[in-house]
Amino acid sequence: MTAEMNIEEENRRRRRINRIKKIIICLVIICITVPTALSGMLMVKVVMLEKELEELRAKTSKTLTAVNGQTADSHATDIIVGDGKNAADSDLFEVTDVDRAAQDAEIVNNEQEGRREVYLTFDDGPSSNTDEILDVLKQYNVKATFFVVAKTDEESLRRYNRIVDEGHTLAMHSYTHIYNQIYADMEGYKKDVLSLQEFLQEVTGIKPVIYRFPGGSSNTIMNVDVQECIAFLEEQQITYFDWNVSSGDATGNGYPASTLAENVLNGCAKHDVSIVLMHDANNKDATVASLSTIIETFQEMDDVVLLPLTEDSYPVRHTKKQ
Repeated sequence: MTAEMNIEEENRRRRRINRIKKIIICLVIICITVPTALSGMLMVKVVMLEKELEELRAKTSKTLTAVNGQTADSHATDIIVGDGKNAADSDLFEVTDVDRAAQDAEIVNNEQEGRREVYLTFDDGPSSNTDEILDVLKQYNVKATFFVVAKTDEESLRRYNRIVDEGHTLAMHSYTHIYNQIYADMEGYKKDVLSLQEFLQEVTGIKPVIYRFPGGSSNTIMNVDVQECIAFLEEQQITYFDWNVSSGDATGNGYPASTLAENVLNGCAKHDVSIVLMHDANNKDATVASLSTIIETFQEMDDVVLLPLTEDSYPVRHTKKQ
């Protein structure tokens, strides 16, 4: 009897152990399959969201282009209307009468000195191309001007400082480069300018005092009076610059480096003072590739000097034709 009881007890113990093993196995399977399934679902959701975002960007870009008659330029982090074609050379814009008088005086000075001034400027950086641009400029011992936006990643912070350390002009373009925020009202505009200025000063120790309006001072996107914006900049002792030569790298036409270089060289041939619009963005590889040709050609000219913008540089500016 005792032996039978022992056998029964042993069988019950084995059954309990088997149940526990099954429970443990089920829990392990659940712990593995549930997170895997959730991860798969999340990945599918991310892919769908990315696709929807790209479609939204494309639709928004087309809408903005239709509304404003300008070329849309999508950056990595936002959807904006890009600087588009060279406003100074269009049928809609011209240099102001006041600036034309200043230009005449500058031309006289340059003729007396026997030189033409060329200012290479890069909008929208820093980007993955910034270091390559800086490498080319360093190779030829040329200083340029970088109109930057606010980016907080470590690589961008390093690039701001490299621009300053290598003697280039660190200038302001906008904090966000999101037009409907910057130009929504004067409060938003002032906040954007001052936020960028404070940010760059904290990062580099340099307080930038040179500025370029996103889209240029003649853009058609503003919900604010540009003269109020200009008055604010003057109050803050900030000097703004537009451009009178464009490489064409903002048009979205995918011009090769040779065409960009040709645009710059031909454009600068028309002026004694040339402020050249180019872009420092992740998708502007052709801009980087065009630089050597542009710089080498100018350096072969005895009457051309390549300079960075300062507060005392001739202020090329746009205005709408009446």
